[in-house]
Amino acid sequence: MRNKRIQFGYIRDRVIRKLQGWKEKKNSQGGKEVIIKSIVQAIPTYAMSCFILPDSIIKEIEAACARFWWGSTPEHRRVHWKKWRDLCSPKAMGGMGFKNLSAFNQALLGKQIWRFLQRPTSLVAQVFKAKYFPDSSIWEASAPSTSSYIWKSLLWGRNLVAKGVRWRVGNGNSISVYNSRWVPIPWDFKLVSPRLLQHDATVSFLL
Repeated sequence: MRNKRIQFGYIRDRVIRKLQGWKEKKNSQGGKEVIIKSIVQAIPTYAMSCFILPDSIIKEIEAACARFWWGSTPEHRRVHWKKWRDLCSPKAMGGMGFKNLSAFNQALLGKQIWRFLQRPTSLVAQVFKAKYFPDSSIWEASAPSTSSYIWKSLLWGRNLVAKGVRWRVGNGNSISVYNSRWVPIPWDFKLVSPRLLQHDATVSFLL
């Protein structure tokens, strides 16, 4: 983790430098909101689309944003009247709508998984399939100890996608009766009846 912290430290440094430059100017709270949302929180977006940022880096970035928001400086510390987590809530819920960077990180990685599903013939999708799941789907793919950090990061994004995705039944050849999410039961979308078929039975057998 120390190596990851060093590798991604440049993102934290860019954010801090950017905020220090703006601290020298007098900005209204509205101006600060625009700076944080449109400039500062956009800096790590590209890296977060490919990798899990270390928690320590995310916490330091959010701490820097909080100090900027409340007007704290090394010489004059200001009271932070709300936790940063609360400021990340929607405005309708009393927050400011700032990004929760950890959740945003996972969402961006999940978006890459969704692209693999929607564009399986793309070059990047074919490369990852050939290397990590040549004989299965991306849902059954695992992360061996020798796998790259980007693949381990993508599987973290897959966890988020898996919570909301379910099969639309066609011929049923690719859908597991017991293991896939295909039944219109909102709390799980999986079959809960006794297992009378073989464990690898597909929905096509039922049609």
